[in-house]
Amino acid sequence: MANPFKGEYKYCTKCGSRIRKDSRFCIECGTEFFLGLENERAVNLKQNKGRKRDISNLSNKKKILILIFVLIFGIGQFIFIFLGQSKLIWKYNGLLSGTSPWGGVLTINIPSNPSSSNKYVIEASGTFAYVGSGEHGNVTFIHVDSNQIFFFEYDIGSGPFIATEYDRKTWTLPPGEYTIIWHSSTMNPHFELWAVGIFFPNDDIAIPVSGLSALFCAIGVIYLISKIRKNSQ
Repeated sequence: MANPFKGEYKYCTKCGSRIRKDSRFCIECGTEFFLGLENERAVNLKQNKGRKRDISNLSNKKKILILIFVLIFGIGQFIFIFLGQSKLIWKYNGLLSGTSPWGGVLTINIPSNPSSSNKYVIEASGTFAYVGSGEHGNVTFIHVDSNQIFFFEYDIGSGPFIATEYDRKTWTLPPGEYTIIWHSSTMNPHFELWAVGIFFPNDDIAIPVSGLSALFCAIGVIYLISKIRKNSQ
């Protein structure tokens, strides 16, 4: 007569070994069984829950590692934006600045710019309303303490199109007080001095991209935290 229990198994409650369902003793550890069918089902259910809990814990560990990576990357993006962008140090707008538009002298203080080894960009720009119009002039920076002279001569405009044009020059400036002297062929010169950042001259593109990356990281952190909390319940 065929054994009705053939092919059916249960697990030892002590060592977890798989044994035939009709066995009264565990062949591995010798544990004797007196459990009824309902109790055996309860034990099997508990074991299944334990396995699911182990899988869930493993999944949470992976999510925590991903969370840490995303968090570090997001914080790095915020720091990168703060340190990487160029900073306007000085700006002059011809008649709007309250001094002679043809030329003048003033004193400013230039801070240190360690992110780019004290590199700065002087820029002259202008918008020319008719073809052939232009502007030329020069700007001189004199470091008060050392008497170092930094000279920038520009010639913009005079082109075949109506447009805004600019000319630039990069300097390595020691921090400190500077005397600025300028001369211009027009009544409305426009000068800017920028502390060079990592993104220069593409700050307008790089900063929004980094900002969006940081935003996506923040959303990812919130999503992962909610998933970890849900799995832990």
